[in-house]
Amino acid sequence: MRLKIISAVTELGTPFFYIPAAVIILLVNRGLGIKMVMALLMIEIVGGVIKLFYPKKRPIPMPTRTLAQKWDAGSFPSIHTARITSVAVFSYSLLSSFALLTLGLLLAVVVGYSRIYLRKHYPIDVVAGVVMGLVISWLTLSV
Repeated sequence: MRLKIISAVTELGTPFFYIPAAVIILLVNRGLGIKMVMALLMIEIVGGVIKLFYPKKRPIPMPTRTLAQKWDAGSFPSIHTARITSVAVFSYSLLSSFALLTLGLLLAVVVGYSRIYLRKHYPIDVVAGVVMGLVISWLTLSV
């Protein structure tokens, strides 16, 4: 039961969650939504480049025969955690609610924990994902 819940929580860092979140923000505030999409794209690009040039193995190693497998096998940084952190930042930017910011950051912590629990990442990978999500989101909002 616990594994099912944690596996469901980790999905908050996937397109099934962040794409609908981006669409909602786009519908409510087009400019902010475009910046969020840009931030999420930058997270994918920067995270992918880091994973290809710094191929840190996951706690449970994965195959690395193809370029796609090499990208997927990289542990550092946690892209799931970077994405959910970005969603939290943009949700806060939309509504300026301290409660929403707290909830968003709590979700980032829970997703990060789920990635460690499922043995997909080490703690430093999750911390790097949070930092990457914060920095890219902040830079995108600043433009």
